[in-house]
Amino acid sequence: MKYLFHNLTTLTTRIFIISALFSFSIHFLNAQQETGTFIDERDGQEYKWVKIGSQVWMAQNLNVGKILYIRDGEFVDKSIEKFCYKNDEKYCLEYGGLYSWDVMMKYIDLNHVQGFCPSGWHIPTEREWEILINYLGGYEMAGGMLKEAGTAHWKNPNTGATNSGGFTALPAGWGIYTDIDQSFIDSGKSCTFWSSTITWSLLRQEEVLTAFMLTSRKNKVFRDTWFVGFACSVRCVKD
Repeated sequence: MKYLFHNLTTLTTRIFIISALFSFSIHFLNAQQETGTFIDERDGQEYKWVKIGSQVWMAQNLNVGKILYIRDGEFVDKSIEKFCYKNDEKYCLEYGGLYSWDVMMKYIDLNHVQGFCPSGWHIPTEREWEILINYLGGYEMAGGMLKEAGTAHWKNPNTGATNSGGFTALPAGWGIYTDIDQSFIDSGKSCTFWSSTITWSLLRQEEVLTAFMLTSRKNKVFRDTWFVGFACSVRCVKD
């Protein structure tokens, strides 16, 4: 029993030390963070950026294009069109637009593409998202480091949110615009970001679109597969 107690104590101490070292490294990262702004020449909007590890990410959701009301159902042309939560443009000003995958990719089915990102930036691939997530500790804990802290935008409990990575993910929710459903879901509770990666679903036997979700109730990042007919947030990563 004494031997078992000693081992448990040693294991607990090691876990505490590892956790403390990781916490210190993240605080150090935050203190040393490189940040800045740039102007999207297409419409004059200013966006924040942040360097996380070796990558430079937009620190705000993209908000470009003209509003398309979700009740309209179809895109009228191949210009940049966005949905705003509840068809209210004030949501786009605060949370960024919600975009179909086709519009984001400018109707080009490639894994690595600029899409509708500003010049010098591109749509992140699944691999680029994973580099970010792994740098912040992996799927089980990176969500809290990506989410804006507090409950100004996120609903309680906003588990683990510290925004230590400087990414400042906001709970923009997401939209559906299919023949049988046109609605907005989960503002304040979650956000979902597109990647440019198409993958094959063995279960559905069809191509699906890779995305990454954060929620108020979890500290983790969820890798998900979505379909045409959903509208999600977009972050661009620097070339």
